[in-house]
Amino acid sequence: MAELTVRKAEAAAGSSDTVLIDGVRSWEEVEFFERAFGDVVVVAVHAPRRVRFERLVARGREDDPKTWEEFVERDERELGLGIGKVIALSDAMLLNYGKSKEEALREARELLAEVVRGGGRG
Repeated sequence: MAELTVRKAEAAAGSSDTVLIDGVRSWEEVEFFERAFGDVVVVAVHAPRRVRFERLVARGREDDPKTWEEFVERDERELGLGIGKVIALSDAMLLNYGKSKEEALREARELLAEVVRGGGRG
């Protein structure tokens, strides 16, 4: 999966030296992207479990968990893949709850602008 993501990212980036990839689930994927692209900045996006569940239910995708039990099972499976390590070792974290969608998007844009300027690590 990471190899396909790299090919798509390279094609989409064109002459840009910045690529945004979402949905990383394991530290091995991060390491793969570091080998492919060099400098990688990992940004974790956090919201409480109950908030994430409510958002998934509202989103209504076919493959989304429909019950709390299915959601918890998916969370546990992703933790087993190593998503907890990705979050723990991230370079920055966005908190995606307790604020308006507009405020969350503004904060995300500000952080991404900082990363593009080279200030996202640390």
